[in-house]
Amino acid sequence: MNNVRFLSKLWLMTLFVLPGSTIAIAQDVTAPTGGAETESPTIDLQDLDSSDPVPPATENPAEVVVGANEEQTSYDGVAENRLFITAGGSVAYVDLYESSSASVESGNISHAYLYDTSDITISGSAEISHLTLSGNATGSLSASNVGHLTLIESSTFEISESAEVSHLTLEDSTQGQINGGTFSFIRLQDNSEAHIRSATLDGGSFVALDANVSGGAITFEPGTKLNIYAQTLSFDNGQLSGTWADGRDFQFAIVQDLGNEEEGPIFEVPDAMPAAVVFHETTTAQ
Repeated sequence: MNNVRFLSKLWLMTLFVLPGSTIAIAQDVTAPTGGAETESPTIDLQDLDSSDPVPPATENPAEVVVGANEEQTSYDGVAENRLFITAGGSVAYVDLYESSSASVESGNISHAYLYDTSDITISGSAEISHLTLSGNATGSLSASNVGHLTLIESSTFEISESAEVSHLTLEDSTQGQINGGTFSFIRLQDNSEAHIRSATLDGGSFVALDANVSGGAITFEPGTKLNIYAQTLSFDNGQLSGTWADGRDFQFAIVQDLGNEEEGPIFEVPDAMPAAVVFHETTTAQ
């Protein structure tokens, strides 16, 4: 007959313990028939009182400075956090929330996203590949370069002289204050508004089904407003021309965005001054 072993006795005892006390769990197991009886070791556990304080969460420093030859992969600003990027400093991804802010002075950012009421100031010879503002975020740009600048929701942005922006896109109810700078394309969508007191359009070609322009252009949808502040303004053959308040002449193409159809987006060069263009006669530079 095979030698089959059975446990002759097994008992467990469980204790209900109050917070803060020490418990002992004992397990007495009788060895299989024919063997010596053994007892498992006693295990002491300290039960934590639920009222014990919880360690505070780690908070971001109030100020972070990224200086020369310093590279940082990402930065998330919340509350009233402040980020400073100075000459030679670089941060790949920047996300700003709530009332946080960033000041970029001759530094570099690959992608920056602003939410809520956050703010960014860009100056010196800073370079940013993609910059997007949403919510009620605000920002300003001077003497720097931004590849793609996009405003959505109710955000606002101010661009000054010597700035360079390849593609500026205004969506929803955003506002862009343009007091100078060079652009390849400015695009107005939804109910957005651009207020232009000085600007140079100098970019590549714009080719669409019913529009073919070169040298940069402003495209607009019917619900948008293109406010021009200048001494004079005229329209001819799809071109706005005139004299800015500081005496410099300007000329650039405008193209109307009529939406999408089955064959794709529809653009056309207007035959007459569009209602979306609002002229504000200004004889003094503001």
